[in-house]
Amino acid sequence: MTSAPPAKGHSLVLDTTRIFAGIIVAAVALIEAVLGGTAGMRNHRKVDRAGFTPRNEDDED
Repeated sequence: MTSAPPAKGHSLVLDTTRIFAGIIVAAVALIEAVLGGTAGMRNHRKVDRAGFTPRNEDDED
């Protein structure tokens, strides 16, 4: 049993929609990665300015 071929023009619309959706998803992921990296860099610079030094477990107070 074989299925009928898709109606003319419909497959092109679906392919174009999928390509467009893929581009949008990739662009959003790139923007989120840049924003996340910027936020992380800002946080690390803030910690560096504060002079944070981690405590060693061997140090006794």
